[in-house]
Amino acid sequence: MIEPGSWRRRTRWTRLTYGLLAVAAIVLLLLDRPAARPAFFDTLRAGSDDLAAPVMSGVSAPLSGIRSLRENLKEHWAVHDQNEALRARLEEMEGWRDLALSLRDTVSAYEAILEVPGVAFVDPVVAWTVAESGGPFQHARLMTVGKDKNVKPGYPVLTDRGLVGRVVSVAERSSRVLLLTDSTSRVPVMTEDGEVRSVLWGDNTNAPKLEFASGSRRMAEGDRIVTSGDAGVFPRGLPIGVAGVTGDELWRVALYSDSEPIDAVWVYPYEPIAPPPPEAVTPVAPPPAEPAADETAADDAAGDEESPGGADAADALPADAAAAEGEADGEAETPVQQAATAGEGQPE
Repeated sequence: MIEPGSWRRRTRWTRLTYGLLAVAAIVLLLLDRPAARPAFFDTLRAGSDDLAAPVMSGVSAPLSGIRSLRENLKEHWAVHDQNEALRARLEEMEGWRDLALSLRDTVSAYEAILEVPGVAFVDPVVAWTVAESGGPFQHARLMTVGKDKNVKPGYPVLTDRGLVGRVVSVAERSSRVLLLTDSTSRVPVMTEDGEVRSVLWGDNTNAPKLEFASGSRRMAEGDRIVTSGDAGVFPRGLPIGVAGVTGDELWRVALYSDSEPIDAVWVYPYEPIAPPPPEAVTPVAPPPAEPAADETAADDAAGDEESPGGADAADALPADAAAAEGEADGEAETPVQQAATAGEGQPE
């Protein structure tokens, strides 16, 4: 049970404490203004900071060490798990590497037997790219190489993962690359097995769409998309990405080059197949025009009039014909006449 006297004393001390705290708060508020703050307080604050800094540093050092140790342990276990995953992936990649080398040798042998010409690539040109703002395209980048490295418009530009775009303009020491995602980009593509062909249509998104797909089968989720080489825009077989259907129910391609920043690139000199020159055609003279029927009749009449003895020859023709008929009649005898003639030559 609390006695009345102790309650009064406790209440008095509580009120006194609250009053002192209120006065101290008011004084601190008034002294916090730079105009009303005495220089003594600034000096006192600076001195207290100098004294507290080593103490706080000494106290926080062990805490920082414990915190960093915990983070290091977490990173260590994460690195361990990553190493295990990378080892498994490396073993799988070694098998694919051996298969790729075997297929490369087989294809090379077949091409040598069939004398199939391949795409001839010269050494690529390495360049750095930077983003472009205010240019003629919405999705383009600038490269640090140009005519000084024999870069020409139309050359494909790739990263270590896949195709980025193509060179559209070249200066002396710089060039502009039109990315596959730009709305003006159109690239003939196909599935890796070559059974489906389409056009990669940029629309200013990170995943360009596929238009005008056609082939012996339908497009499937996960199909690897490469360049088809049609129209000579790019060489055949450059990797682009993976096909899939998005929320807008359109076939789009997740670009390989979009998985990391586009900084270092390779420019591959490529000359498209040039069409043969047109053959020289020898002009053929038109056939002479045939004369009309009226002109032909007039020419015949004029020829008859000009030839000498034309009328006499015409009159002689019936007499000759009559003589010839008489001879024919004399030669051809009836069977009765033949019998009479035979009887005249026999003795009675």
